[in-house]
Amino acid sequence: MDSDRIIGVAQQMRGSVEAEAGRLIGDTKLQVEGRAEQAAGTLRNTAGSIRDADHEVADDPQAEVERLRAEVERISAEPATPRLD
Repeated sequence: MDSDRIIGVAQQMRGSVEAEAGRLIGDTKLQVEGRAEQAAGTLRNTAGSIRDADHEVADDPQAEVERLRAEVERISAEPATPRLD
């Protein structure tokens, strides 16, 4: 797991606490700062997730291709269900 994911989640939680505290005490500035902290944490967590996915694919690209091929074959074998609405 990428360290940015851990830091990002912590940032999100900290921002959430700040925003809620700001809401409870009526401090708009604290609310805005908390929301900004949450957004920064979300971005950092997402960046870490992308790096994790990149590492998984880079570690064994052939295995990833085989997994995707099997998934496509499984989906193709399922009968199509028409919408009834």
